[in-house]
Amino acid sequence: MKINRMAVVQGLNLETVPGQLRYGCSMTDFEDFYDIAECVNEKAYLGNQIVFGDYETGAVYTPFEKERNIAYGGVEWIEGYFYFLKADFSKKTVTIMQYRPDWECKEYFSIEMAEVELYNLRIVGTPVHLISQSEEMRCYYPEQFSIKLSVRESVIEIVDNLIYCSSWEEEGIADGGITEDYKYYEKLIVRNRFGDVVSEEPGALTRLPNGQWWLS
Repeated sequence: MKINRMAVVQGLNLETVPGQLRYGCSMTDFEDFYDIAECVNEKAYLGNQIVFGDYETGAVYTPFEKERNIAYGGVEWIEGYFYFLKADFSKKTVTIMQYRPDWECKEYFSIEMAEVELYNLRIVGTPVHLISQSEEMRCYYPEQFSIKLSVRESVIEIVDNLIYCSSWEEEGIADGGITEDYKYYEKLIVRNRFGDVVSEEPGALTRLPNGQWWLS
């Protein structure tokens, strides 16, 4: 069996980011930003490092050295670039970084940590949106707005001012028990930026590595 090797082998699982096939990405350690903020006042967070690997050339890229109280996460491929989050718990800022392994890394947008909800903070959409979500989705960039979500909903994508959400559904439950008609499935709910439902239908929405979206 032929085994290809990266220029630097670190024992990291470099997973391809949906939307492109060339690069894999991993992090040396990852904790949710919310959890890091909970303990950072008691002890310094040791930091993590974000790593990209080129599956065509074997080259390995690390745009930043590991630093205390700095965490990375939320990698997405959008319109020809990687975008990821940089949370600086010393400066109390969250920054969206724009990155191309064969080109440059630069700050795309920065916001004070006190102005965002760190729980489920992520990058999503075309163009880039910065959101957090629980029972409410809050958008911080490119504009600020919020919409209510059901407890079963989560945002998958934002395109053309439409918010695509996945909702898990259960049928066939009676008196707290499962009947023979029990069914579990996902439903696609599309909302506008005011939270109104534009459409909904059964189906799980998935983005493939080649960028195509499929409903199954």
